[in-house]
Amino acid sequence: MFKLLFSVIILLVGVVGVAMYTLRPMFERQGTTLADDSSKPWRPLGAAIGGLIAVMFVLGIYVVDIPDHPRTYAAYWAVMLLLQFWLCLLALKDVRYTRRQLAIEARVGGLREER
Repeated sequence: MFKLLFSVIILLVGVVGVAMYTLRPMFERQGTTLADDSSKPWRPLGAAIGGLIAVMFVLGIYVVDIPDHPRTYAAYWAVMLLLQFWLCLLALKDVRYTRRQLAIEARVGGLREER
């Protein structure tokens, strides 16, 4: 019962994460360059990786058995850690891009107000 509950929670967190990562641009302020998602091709990739991590985590609970296949277990966790590291790099890239765009908008907005 605990495995099932844990699996459902992980999948729900994965679905919510994917939804927030892909749907967030629709809820951002209108009239800003941040709402344009065409310049951020890493967002769908990040959403796909997040969904893959959630599914792999749940499958790992049911499929990978430590005593029977220790090398498979180690390879599974190596892939999981690699995917999570990649997702963190994409998140950092998104943060840098967003900060740069907000700084540009602040400079342009400041120039408009001075005129």
